Amino acid sequence: MAQKFADMLSRSIEQKMLGSMVIAELVRYAIGSSKPQTRYYGGYMAGVSLFMRKVLPDRVFDKVLQSQLK
Repeated sequence: MAQKFADMLSRSIEQKMLGSMVIAELVRYAIGSSKPQTRYYGGYMAGVSLFMRKVLPDRVFDKVLQSQLK
């Protein structure tokens, strides 16, 4: 499961520029909202990343992230 997550994260690097536009749209949406949420998430794999953060133990999640930096 951790390897699959690492593979998905590596693909997310390819989507980095598109992710910037998604974040910009989220910021614009939050600014224009009459009742903004406390937190927003968006971009490629953001939901999966947050889910994996909750499911995986800290050390495993850290290793997955570190594997993406090599």
